[in-house]
Amino acid sequence: MIIYALFLPFFLSLFISRNQDPGPGLLTTKQEASQFDCRASTPEANLREKNMSDNGAPRGTYINEAAFRCTSKFFSDGERDTRAHAILENLDNNITRILNLAKQRSPKPPKWATYVQAQDHELNSKIKFAIEVQLAALSESVNTELPKLGADRILALSNLEVDNSLEQFCKDLPSDTVGWLGVGQIHAKSTQLQGGLCYQGVWTWLL
Repeated sequence: MIIYALFLPFFLSLFISRNQDPGPGLLTTKQEASQFDCRASTPEANLREKNMSDNGAPRGTYINEAAFRCTSKFFSDGERDTRAHAILENLDNNITRILNLAKQRSPKPPKWATYVQAQDHELNSKIKFAIEVQLAALSESVNTELPKLGADRILALSNLEVDNSLEQFCKDLPSDTVGWLGVGQIHAKSTQLQGGLCYQGVWTWLL
């Protein structure tokens, strides 16, 4: 009985933390979890960049927990554009295909980053975050920051077709030691994402 009492605070704190976790699990369904927009927190991003993510759980427990910053999403179910909804429904499979093709390239980049061009900013953020999560799950080193571009360059890129813009953006990226995954919605009516790899100044379409 004394042993149970000793471990009770640990299990109670674990239960409370899980109950507050917006991710799908024992107390949260996938549909409920989909009501949140989540992004990797700055501390977690720093840990990943230094390859220190396995040196201990960030919250001081004995269970590995990823650190994310979550907010309620702007659009409720049924309010999002149907094409954007279709993209998100098939997002994991689409990203997996692109990453598998990217990792087959030789030489393999020591670090990865991503940039996305879709139909709106919110969709861009969701796709970028999903790619970074899958890369981190594969124990890859991930750079979450985009290089700062001048307003004139951003305007010039925004006036190009998405496929051309992805290729041209490669010229602005520090890609000597970073493999940039460029992903975009090439056709406005398409629900499939296409992507390529920018590495060492060379753009290669993957899908």
